[in-house]
Amino acid sequence: MNMHWMQPQQYLKMWLLSSSEV
Repeated sequence: MNMHWMQPQQYLKMWLLSSSEV
């Protein structure tokens, strides 16, 4: 159940990383 909540958080982290790379 917690995995469902972690999915969005991980996506945000990845998005932040991508934004930092630009």
